[in-house]
Amino acid sequence: MVERALSSGGIYRKPSDFLAPDGSPTQWNGSILEFPGKESESSLCQGGQLGETMESSRKVSKPSVVSWNKIIMDCARNGNLDQAESVFEKIPNPNVASFNIMITAYAQAGHVYKAKRVFDRISKPTEVSWNAMVAAYAQEGFLMEGSDILKRMPKLNSVAGIAMMLAYARSGHIDESERIFRALPDSNVFSWNAMLSSYTINGYVEKARDLFDRMSVRTVVTWNTMVSAYGQAGKVLEAKEIFEEMAERDLVTWNAALQAYARNGHIDEAERLFEEMPVRDVTSYTSLMTGSHHSLDRAKTLFDMMPEHNVVSSTAMLDLYARHGYLEEAVDVFVKTREHNILSWNALMLAYVRKDLLEEAKLVFVGMPQKDVVAWSSMLSSYAQNGHLREVASLFYTMPEERDQIAWSSIIAAFAQFGHIQDSIKLFKLMVLEGVEPEKGCVRTVLSACSHIGLLQEGWNLFVSMRDDFEIEPSREQLCCVIDILGRAGKINQAQQMVESFSFVPNAAELGTLLGASRLHFDTSCGRQAATQLLQGVDPSNSAAFVGLADLIFAS
Repeated sequence: MVERALSSGGIYRKPSDFLAPDGSPTQWNGSILEFPGKESESSLCQGGQLGETMESSRKVSKPSVVSWNKIIMDCARNGNLDQAESVFEKIPNPNVASFNIMITAYAQAGHVYKAKRVFDRISKPTEVSWNAMVAAYAQEGFLMEGSDILKRMPKLNSVAGIAMMLAYARSGHIDESERIFRALPDSNVFSWNAMLSSYTINGYVEKARDLFDRMSVRTVVTWNTMVSAYGQAGKVLEAKEIFEEMAERDLVTWNAALQAYARNGHIDEAERLFEEMPVRDVTSYTSLMTGSHHSLDRAKTLFDMMPEHNVVSSTAMLDLYARHGYLEEAVDVFVKTREHNILSWNALMLAYVRKDLLEEAKLVFVGMPQKDVVAWSSMLSSYAQNGHLREVASLFYTMPEERDQIAWSSIIAAFAQFGHIQDSIKLFKLMVLEGVEPEKGCVRTVLSACSHIGLLQEGWNLFVSMRDDFEIEPSREQLCCVIDILGRAGKINQAQQMVESFSFVPNAAELGTLLGASRLHFDTSCGRQAATQLLQGVDPSNSAAFVGLADLIFAS
């Protein structure tokens, strides 16, 4: 591969300078291999030498396909995919390696369909070809296409299998990961580690531990995966046990253990481990810094101690300043950060949102080079909380990405809170039709809205759908809304039966709602029972219950 420009003494040299009198391709290939020039920052593609190289090669030499392949690799490596494609199409007789290089180049750039077109041009794909195409689909999450290629392979191998195992795991299809793992003919420590990672990605810590215990060979990666898995699951003692059992530790090990302590609030243990670390990197400092979020001074000290800052550490510090109300300092960190990603832009926008500076937040939002669903939903939620319904609707309907629960919940709550209850109910129905599962807070909002404007049957249908269709366990607040709905509809007995069916002791809100419904419909028996239960056990000093019971008795 040509990684750097052909140079001598800092001066570019043409391929013909290195050719033997006969212009043999062996000599031409050797010239490329001989001068990788790791200290040079230029390549054939970057230095503007590609055209000259190709022209010279046509006139005075017959470069082999190996030479062309090296140029393609160099162009692709330096991000010049168009040039790589141009060279590839000009090769007189490309070999299978040429096709494999282009498949990989397209895949790394996310052009999976272009990679497939190149793959389809190969008359006899090699194992490398199949692996490259499977990896291309797996990387982009194209599970059906990747699975189809996997099935067409003459012989399944661990490279392709691992790629699809992890792709399925990232999409939550752990059963498919297990199926591929069992089918691998050449199972090895890498495939076992991949299955271990598949379990931990999906939070199956116990399954991961069972697999870990069955592994005959373990690498440091195996142990690190388990330390990290236990830390993410909040099982700090188990993470500590694995860490202390390890015969060999690397920096990743120490960082995984540090994160296990820090993210679960064991700051003293994290500080102790930090001091014991033989080597630290920016991840070490960032992990402890984010764990020390309650102490801004300590976080600032760690940030200043870092040997270098990256976008992750800077974004973490920006977020900590914003959470503590130090907007100016948060902005200063952002300005001083040399590179930004979507997370740092989101953090800056939220820093303004926390101060209710919506115009400034909007300026950041508009200026973001790219926006993810978090950015859209955060901006929408900010407008919703401040009653800017026109802006809420405008943002919601222009979101380019799939709307998530936050976006839907924000617009539904905004319209319900500011009196547009019918609109909020329509939006809730639309959300369900689009296949988005409602969150509990959103359900409570709509139930309450139905209750307040008398859409009693609508509210009851929603409650039944939430329980039966979405298998959402109703919260106490939602149950209270349903009691109110039944009570307003005059179905006092059903409301009373619901209260009696609770697996928990009814509280003042639930019994008070039942008492209010009994007063409304002059149901003395139910009202007496609710008031007695409220005053004798739940809240003996509840004056409203005394008044409600007295009114009920007087009215009857």
